[in-house]
This record gives sequence, structure tokens and C-alpha cells, in this order.
Amino acid sequence: MDVVTPTQYDKSALRRLIRCLKELRQLSPEMTLQAAHTFLVVATEPGISTPELMRRTSVSQSSCSRHVGFLSDRHHKGAPGLQLVESRSDPYEGRRKIVELTEKGQQLAMELADVLGTTLPYSQDVLRELQRLQDKSHEVAVEAEAARELAATLADLIEEEAVAAVTTPPTPMLDSPPQATSI
Repeated sequence: MDVVTPTQYDKSALRRLIRCLKELRQLSPEMTLQAAHTFLVVATEPGISTPELMRRTSVSQSSCSRHVGFLSDRHHKGAPGLQLVESRSDPYEGRRKIVELTEKGQQLAMELADVLGTTLPYSQDVLRELQRLQDKSHEVAVEAEAARELAATLADLIEEEAVAAVTTPPTPMLDSPPQATSI
């Protein structure tokens, strides 16, 4: 059996992981590793269904429900939850629940990712700017579609007028002076 020496793995990565675990435990001394695992799975897969969450965390339905309750606004013991996740009915299958991060949960997920060094310090600003650009892009696309529809309508009107001008004989003018006839 080979013995692994401390130089064969990244101790600083483990220290960052320990720091993440401490941050999770600071939220509540009752934070278990299973509840932390549930939070991290929801953070990496927003909108996950409870059956899929149970599968990914390898826990029973009752344990999954208890973890989601602890992480949401209602703890199973009647105490307030951590308000990191929220569950709602699946719009496609009403009997299933969908679990997502709250704003507080999103903030915690970003902090943990920063501790682990997987995001840059300015990532919040970059993500906000990306969202702003996506919103602006959508607005421009909507305006471009409206402009295309207007151009098509104008082209149809011009074509109709051109066809009408060619196929309609000129009408005599009523106010023209009578023409003299020569004898």
C-alpha cells in the first residue's frame, strides 16, 4: 500500500474547503453535512425537482424534506429555517416540488465559490453586465421585429398603390374648360 505524503495533494484547496464548511456552520450550528450537500446541489442545479434532489444526495424522501425545510423558511422543529432555498409546485407536474435558491442562498453560493477560488472578484459585476446586455439584446430584437413588420406593411401598401395606379384608368377632370370644336 502506497503512503500519500502531504506534498502530493493541494493543502490550500483543503483549507479553502474547510473555510467553506465553517461558513456553512456559522449559519447554524445544526448545519449537517447532508444539509450542506443539499444546499450545494440546489446551488449547482437551480430548479431541481425533489425526486432528483433525493437521487443526487442519496437520501430518503423524509430526509430530503427535512433538509429542504431546514434550508428554507420553515424548519421541521417549528424554528425558522435558514431561508437559503425555496420550494414551489412544479408548473408541469403539480404533485412535484421544485427547489431553487433564494436571493440569500444565491449570495451564499457566490461567497462559497469565491472562497474556493472558482470566481474572480469582479464576477458579480460581470454577471450583472451580462444580464444587462442580454436584456438590451432582447429589447433590440423586439424593436427589430417591429421594424420588419412595419417595413413589410409599407411594402404591401406601396405595391397596392402601384398596382392600382397601373390598372385604374385616369378619370377626366370635371373642372377643365370645354374644348372647342372646329367646323
